[in-house]
Amino acid sequence: MGLGNAKASRRSAAWRFFTHTFSLGSLLVLAFMFLPSTAAAQTTSPFNIANCGVNIPITGDGSSYTVTGQITASTTNAPCITIDGSGVTLNMTGGIINMVSAGHGAVAISVSPNATLVTIENGTIYTDYTTSLNNTYAAIEASQTSELDINGVNIQNGAAPPATPTTNPECASVERTLVNYGTGIFLNNVTGATISGNYAFCYQYGIYVQGSAVPSSGQGAISGNTLVNDAYTMSLGTPGTKSAGLVLDGSSGWTVNTNTVNYNGSPDASLTCIDLSTGQSVSCSFGLQVIGTSSGNIISMNTVGHDFTGGIYAGPDVSQNSFTQNILDDEPFAGLFSSAPNKLRNKWSGNTCTNAPPGGNVPRKACG
Repeated sequence: MGLGNAKASRRSAAWRFFTHTFSLGSLLVLAFMFLPSTAAAQTTSPFNIANCGVNIPITGDGSSYTVTGQITASTTNAPCITIDGSGVTLNMTGGIINMVSAGHGAVAISVSPNATLVTIENGTIYTDYTTSLNNTYAAIEASQTSELDINGVNIQNGAAPPATPTTNPECASVERTLVNYGTGIFLNNVTGATISGNYAFCYQYGIYVQGSAVPSSGQGAISGNTLVNDAYTMSLGTPGTKSAGLVLDGSSGWTVNTNTVNYNGSPDASLTCIDLSTGQSVSCSFGLQVIGTSSGNIISMNTVGHDFTGGIYAGPDVSQNSFTQNILDDEPFAGLFSSAPNKLRNKWSGNTCTNAPPGGNVPRKACG
C-alpha cells in the first residue's frame, strides 16, 4: 500500500470511530431524556396532610405542607401534626383540624424543641378540653424554638361555630361559657416568634407565653389577635384558678400590640392582689396579664374590655415594661392595675380608659 493510501485508510478509520462514538452518545442522551424522572415520580412540596398522626421529620427541612378539607384526630393519633424539621411551612389553606374526638389535653400541632423558622397559618382548629386545669396543654404548643410564625389560625374550644370577634361568643355549652380549660397557643422557652391575626376563644388562656426571652437581635411580636371568652368562673370551677386572654409569664423583649382582648379573666375572690398604696385586695385574674419576672416588654394599642375583673395587670415582680396607648373599656374594677412598686420602673402613659379607672400603683395620669 502506498503512503497516500495508508493515510487515507487511517482517516477513514478515524472517521468511522468518530461517527460511531457520536451516534452512541446521541443514543445515550436520547435514552436518558426518555427515562422517568426520579423527582417527578416523587411527591413534591407542598405535601398534603390527609390524616392525623403525622410527623414532619428533620429530613423535611424547608418543605411546605397543606391541610385541605377536614382531618379528624382520635385518642390514638394525637398530636395530629408534630413538626420536627426547621424551615417548615404548614399552610392549612382554610382546612380544619378537628381534635374533639381526641378528648381533653389532645394537642393539634406540636412544634418540637430546636425546630426553627416554622410557619403555621390559615386554618381552623377545634378542641374539646373539658377537664384538668393545666395551661401547658394547648391547641398549638411550641417549646425551645425560635423564629416561629403563627398567623391566621382560628382556634376554638368545644367545636363551637365561628363567633363574631366583636361580640361575646357562646361556647359549645352553658357550662363551658363559665368554665373553660386548656390554652389556645402555648409558648414555652421560645426565643422569638410572631403570633399575629389569630382568633382563640373558650379556653382558660387564649395565648400564654412562659419563660420566653427574645434576644436583642430577635423578633418577638404578638399582634392583631382576637382573644374572646377565655374565662373561668369559680362558681362552677375550682377556687384559686386564674384565667386570661393573654399572659406574659417570666418573659421579656416582646411587643404586644393591636390585640382585641374581651370578656376574659376570672372573678375569683380568692385570687387577691394588694394595692400597695391603699392596702386594698383585688382579684388579679385580668384579661391581659404581665406576671412573674417579665421585663422589657411593650404593651401598646391593645383594645381590652368587658373582662370579669379588670383589663391589664402587672404583677409585683415585673420591671421596665411599657404600657402605652391601650384602650380600656367597661372594666368592673380597674382598666389598669399594677402590684409592682414604682422602683421597678414600669411605664404607664397615654392610655384611654372608659369606665375603667387605673388602680394599684398605676398613676392616675396613665389614662388620658
